[in-house]
Amino acid sequence: MATLDGQVGVAIVQGDKAVIHASDHRTRLIRFPESHYYEVLRGKLKWGHG
Repeated sequence: MATLDGQVGVAIVQGDKAVIHASDHRTRLIRFPESHYYEVLRGKLKWGHG
């Protein structure tokens, strides 16, 4: 099972290939100064919860 960025999972079997490459397009990301990477990650992965 492969899941990308929380989207619906896709079943994969032996012999399947995942091809990943850089896009020709660039994007700008929004950063929130009050949000810290590890705090967000900890919450999403439920680290330290119970």
